[in-house]
Amino acid sequence: MAVEIQPQSRDLFDNHEEMLLHTNEGVEPHTKATLRHIKELREKHGIDYDSHGSYRFVEE
Repeated sequence: MAVEIQPQSRDLFDNHEEMLLHTNEGVEPHTKATLRHIKELREKHGIDYDSHGSYRFVEE
């Protein structure tokens, strides 16, 4: 049985570590709660691009 950790107690490193561990186990990395938290972070920080957006970034 999986234990869900509240998003408020997790930082970027924790989320990254969990994704990598789940990927190696063949398990989906995100629960509904983590997807909701990701959406909130994207809205808070104005991130309106996808995971491939960094390829299109241009330094000024």
